Amino acid sequence: MKLEGQLSSKLVLLTGVSGFVGSNIVVDLVQNGVKVLGVYRTALPDFLRDLADNDRCRFIRADLTERFEIPDTIDVIVHAAAQVRPARVSDHLENSVATTKNLVEYARQAGVRKIVYFSSLSVCGEVRTSVVDESTERINVSEYGLSKYLSELVLKEAVDEIASISMRLPGILGKGAHGSWLSKVFRKALRDETIEIFNPDALFNNAVHLRGIARFVVSLLEQEWTCADVVTLGCKDPMTVGELTEMIVDLCNSSSEIVVKQTVTNSFVVSYEKSVRVYRYLPSSLRDILRIYARECKPA
Repeated sequence: MKLEGQLSSKLVLLTGVSGFVGSNIVVDLVQNGVKVLGVYRTALPDFLRDLADNDRCRFIRADLTERFEIPDTIDVIVHAAAQVRPARVSDHLENSVATTKNLVEYARQAGVRKIVYFSSLSVCGEVRTSVVDESTERINVSEYGLSKYLSELVLKEAVDEIASISMRLPGILGKGAHGSWLSKVFRKALRDETIEIFNPDALFNNAVHLRGIARFVVSLLEQEWTCADVVTLGCKDPMTVGELTEMIVDLCNSSSEIVVKQTVTNSFVVSYEKSVRVYRYLPSSLRDILRIYARECKPA
């Protein structure tokens, strides 16, 4: 999907460009013709420095938990910054919410009218239903999930001046993925370690690949929206937990043993119906996501 016309000349401010999500997304955005100003807090990965020679991409260092100024004329903010492993649990709340508040204040002053926010399904906490969607009740939410939800509320409160879409993302795969359940299964398979699974007959679609999310972000940049909305995202063509684990073992040419353990944990699938109907989301199939990630995580 290549951008054409007016949008291709506009500038996107991408936060968290040095992190797992941001460093993957920026490459896809630039390749799709989007002009990007990437913000990083500590250090820029070496592989991104090559993008600095691209006339569609620049990087700046800033601490978004504090007030900041950017001289460029920004058209859209894509907020992907997050603290996954803070020194203190309370930092999830303090830093994440402060960053979102500062971005909203900057947007107000700079005349930015749109924000795309990388939220998380963790805002739901303990899921007790068979399907998760935008209306799922929040139960026993973690500090991380609460920080995401409070940031969504900050955006919602600013709706009179700034439109926003918060993407509640499931497990994310892509080069360098490390936190999701699927990425952990892949690592065990590559090391021929025993893989323990629960609810082997339960359907699973709690995954996205960053390529698909970048494609969705590009699509959102092309669309007109004036609300403060929330969408849940997942993949299509779900597989059972047992089937997908066997596929991973096969993709990795692994000798890992799969052991089924008993659990009372609830299993669920993620609805992406609203994102497709309202915002033209194109979900990838779980099998395709697994194949792509298998190529990305195998040693060179």
